Amino acid sequence: MATPHYEVILFNDHGLRIGGFPVTYPKCREGLTGAIALAESLVEHGENPELISVNYRDEVGDGYPVYDVERGWDDDHGTVEDVDAECNDDHLDESMDGDFDSGMASAGFGTDEDYGSFGDETYGADF
Repeated sequence: MATPHYEVILFNDHGLRIGGFPVTYPKCREGLTGAIALAESLVEHGENPELISVNYRDEVGDGYPVYDVERGWDDDHGTVEDVDAECNDDHLDESMDGDFDSGMASAGFGTDEDYGSFGDETYGADF
């Protein structure tokens, strides 16, 4: 499996990648900002914006365009933070991680209450 990242690819007029590309950036907001800065710099130096691609590449290697170099940011697509959040796998809700009782209950072992234990009192459980 690949490491998720952002990448900038520059193509020639025949649709082939130009040597030295893709240039990759880490999967974070600073990485996306750096990728966009490189793409905009290429345009400023005379490259055709239609031949520049800024993509997010996920852990299985699939690529998704995240920035349109010709049009720049469009309010419909949000901000750098919005795009990064859509691609972000690091914001999963792990609030229950480390909670032994809920983990065991989820695994089918029930809770202490299911087996008649309520702390120091048994409330009628026959042990």
